Amino acid sequence: MVGPARLAENLLKINDLRKGEHQVFILTADAEQSSPFVFKFHYKCPKLVRILDFLFLGFAYWRGIEKLRKSNQFDVVLFGNAIYSLVPSLLGVGMPVVGMVNDDHVAVVTFRNFYKVPGGRGLLFVKIVERIAVKKLRTVLTCSDYLKRFIVAQYGIQSAKVQRLYQGINDEGIEFQPLRLKALPDVKIVFIKHRHDIGRLSDLLTALELLKEFRFHFTIIGPPNSTRVSLEERTKNTRNIKLNFLGPALQSVVHQQLHVNDLLCIPSSIEALGLANVEGMAHGIQIVSTKVGGIPEVLDGGEAGWLCEPCDPVSLANAIRCCLTATPETRANISERAFAHFKANFRAKTMLDNLLQILTTAIHEHHAR
Repeated sequence: MVGPARLAENLLKINDLRKGEHQVFILTADAEQSSPFVFKFHYKCPKLVRILDFLFLGFAYWRGIEKLRKSNQFDVVLFGNAIYSLVPSLLGVGMPVVGMVNDDHVAVVTFRNFYKVPGGRGLLFVKIVERIAVKKLRTVLTCSDYLKRFIVAQYGIQSAKVQRLYQGINDEGIEFQPLRLKALPDVKIVFIKHRHDIGRLSDLLTALELLKEFRFHFTIIGPPNSTRVSLEERTKNTRNIKLNFLGPALQSVVHQQLHVNDLLCIPSSIEALGLANVEGMAHGIQIVSTKVGGIPEVLDGGEAGWLCEPCDPVSLANAIRCCLTATPETRANISERAFAHFKANFRAKTMLDNLLQILTTAIHEHHAR
């Protein structure tokens, strides 16, 4: 397996949970050092051809796979990012290759809109490469049914080739706490998103300014520290908003804030799944988000949270008001439904079981050719 560190950490648990039945090895350039099941490799891509990173890194992965095969028996290779599977697929690894498409930030770029998107020309090139890569794969994994439908339509591949695999989180140590908002009109609200432009932090600030009947203690997690001054400048004369800017933060800080706040709000304009909302459901916090991408899947069509229109501060303000003015019983019921939805679909163990089933099928289909 090669890919995102957080996913890799969950996958390594297979070695304990299914010891003697399955075994996972991680091949990565991101680890500080190698360990019994994690193998680190090095690669270089000249800055002048950074757009061809997928070739240099893909070739490095192929060499790493071939090296590991000399001392280990493999049945399948899983790429956490499908684009890096292109070179190994073309050179051949003698086994089924499965790759993940984790978001729609690349697939949404087209010849009609690329000039409106920051870095659009580069993203359009990446989209072309990703399309070729997914066509070469045995199986493609997406994190939501929305993304599956979108990738099938954008890349012209058979629906049966694409499998939805919900991302899961480890909820050990997370305390489900549904009874919140006990100090109205004072409200503790948290925003969690590194890409604050996609998360539409500006829309959330406008919505909170419209809700003058409430006093918001507003915690912001994720955006770079360089945005702090402009955010403080915007809110310094807003009487109903007290800013608490944390910037980039460890996962432990994220969980701590989900435990102590009343409301999680990320009104994204584009989102393939929305893992912060998944974590919010495990904690029991009230969630307000948008009707885009995979968010309605996470929030069970609005049964597990409050949904509004994207890029619409007035709709967002109305959704937040509906949440805050709902009866405690209504909010508690929504939190309970959210927790049940989380347990049924988004636990790490559930994800691992589903992944093993998908990979086993890919192996059987490969040998049946």
